[in-house]
Amino acid sequence: MQIQVLETKNTQLLARLNEPLQTFRHQKQPDIFAPYNYDHVEMAFAQQLVTLPGLHFIVSVTDTGKVTGYASYQIDFQNHIQLQAEIHELFILPQFEKTRSRQALLSFIEKSARINGAHKLLLNYWQGERELQDFCQVVGFQPYRVQMEKKLS
Repeated sequence: MQIQVLETKNTQLLARLNEPLQTFRHQKQPDIFAPYNYDHVEMAFAQQLVTLPGLHFIVSVTDTGKVTGYASYQIDFQNHIQLQAEIHELFILPQFEKTRSRQALLSFIEKSARINGAHKLLLNYWQGERELQDFCQVVGFQPYRVQMEKKLS
């Protein structure tokens, strides 16, 4: 199966693709993530496209036209000094986990980052996303910064 990566601004498609991810996150951390709501998610994607400079959405697609996942990334300056690329989302639909979709999305992002002069690629993920954590280590990401939180109420 061949995987192709395409840029998209189709917020309806992105909102539908987001449902399994949002549902997974809500189940794991209901105090942080609301239940999936298509209208809210679609509106959030639309607002991000307008308000976040350098933001890109991409989808991975099989040679038969099935969408297998999506990613969002942003190329921007870090502290106004060095250009960097940050991956905000990198999600593969569960039925396509065994394909090379995740690798295809990451390769596309890396190429875009290099072409645009970024000096590093950042990726953060929520606690409990074990498959993504394992994938990141396999492809060369190294822990850089750990963020922890303490609830005050």
